[in-house]
Amino acid sequence: MSSTPAAAFSMFEGSASPNLVRNLLIGFSVIAVVVVLILIWKMGRGFSLTSLALALILGGALGNLYDRIRFSYVVDFLEVHIVHYHWQTST
Repeated sequence: MSSTPAAAFSMFEGSASPNLVRNLLIGFSVIAVVVVLILIWKMGRGFSLTSLALALILGGALGNLYDRIRFSYVVDFLEVHIVHYHWQTST
């Protein structure tokens, strides 16, 4: 598992300014959380598949935000092995 600031598929890994990348990714996570909260608020109190999906997205965004602030990277839990292909999603 890499402990350098990066995004999906190791984007920004090995950046010349890792603190800038970390702060930008934290900012993006905050924006995502705010946007999803606004969408949930506008949907009202009713339950629907859309509200469930937004709640799951919100949970993921909050988890990523917590990891980025606390550890400086996101701890993922998926690792896929298909025949001789290995795809580790940790960033």
